Parts: sequence; C-alpha cells; structure tokens
Amino acid sequence: MQPNKYLIYKRMVKKQMKNVALALILVAASTIGLNAAQKGDNAMTKMADGSYVVNKTTLANDVKGYRHAWADPDTEAQTQAAGKAFTEQLKALGKVYYETLEKKGEKAALKALAAAKKKAAKAKKK
Repeated sequence: MQPNKYLIYKRMVKKQMKNVALALILVAASTIGLNAAQKGDNAMTKMADGSYVVNKTTLANDVKGYRHAWADPDTEAQTQAAGKAFTEQLKALGKVYYETLEKKGEKAALKALAAAKKKAAKAKKK
C-alpha cells in the first residue's frame, strides 16, 4: 500500500520549514554575537599597521586587588616619586658600569657596580 502523495508532500514541507527556521535562528544568533563583540569597551583597538593598542584604564580599574585603582592623590604622588628615585638610581648605576667598562674592562666594571650598589644602600639607610 502506497502512502498518500499529499502526506509525503506535507512531511517534506514540514522538514523544509524546520530547516529554514533553524537557519534563521543560526543567522540571528551569529549576527547578535558579532554585534556584541564589536560593541565592546574598546579595551583593545587594532591599528592600520596590524598592531594593537591596549586601553589599560578600562581593563584594570574595576579589578579587586589592583593596588592603585582608587588611590588618593597623595599615594599617587608618593608612588610617582619612589618610581622616579628608583629610575635615577638605576641610571646612575648604569652610568658607573658603562663608563668603567669602556675604560678598564668588564671585571673592573662589575667591581665598580658592586661598590656603587653598596654606596647607594648605605645612603638609603641614612
């Protein structure tokens, strides 16, 4: 006994409708996902040369444990001053090392660097 042609046609149409509905749902979901990805907080921006620029203010200010996220101006000033002093100390040690390296060689430069570090440590204690 053969099935009715109308029933076969109805099943085919039903299956096609399910496939079309599934395809529309997938297209809508991917469109929403792509739009959500593009409307980010601009934490990373791709430049024309292919490099990325990271916006650190949007990445770290809300993270718990980030030391200076809510620092007052005095703390910021102290941290800035400490950083500058540390950088100046490194520059001075580098200057001693490279000047001695040019004049007397590597062994003498390492000795001069060690002596300069001891001198800096004594000055820091006072």
